[in-house]
Amino acid sequence: MLTGIPTFTGNISNAGSLTSSFDNGIAINGNGSATLFDGSIVNSGTISAGGDGLNVNSISTFTGGVSNSGTITADFNGIVVVSIAQFDGGIDNSGTISAHTGIYVSNITQFGSSAAGGITNSGTITAGVNGIVVGGNLTVSHSSNTESVTISTFAGGISN
Repeated sequence: MLTGIPTFTGNISNAGSLTSSFDNGIAINGNGSATLFDGSIVNSGTISAGGDGLNVNSISTFTGGVSNSGTITADFNGIVVVSIAQFDGGIDNSGTISAHTGIYVSNITQFGSSAAGGITNSGTITAGVNGIVVGGNLTVSHSSNTESVTISTFAGGISN
């Protein structure tokens, strides 16, 4: 897990096997203080997680994308990208995701660019609830409050 690092340059790649019984397989959590992640996250191996498989959140700018050509098995979400001002790349799954929700994208100001973006699935997503979620409404548990989750710009579309 990378957490609270202001600037990270480089890629994160898994070609082996990651197992996390109680938390996320790969987590990039800016905690609101990370301004730049200049790289991509690539999984060609196996991730087994009690939380999310790949979780990227709370970063100002993420220049790369997220790619899975391996296997992700997660109790919650397979791939999560949330609370990012500018996410320049896209999300590509050519592998296998088995999770409560396959791919979840929310609270992104700008998703994708003119050169890249969108969500592409040419693999297999087996989900207990949702295959791919983009934006929408999130209801806070045990409360009558509803929190709006929006994306201002989404470039690249969704392809399955």
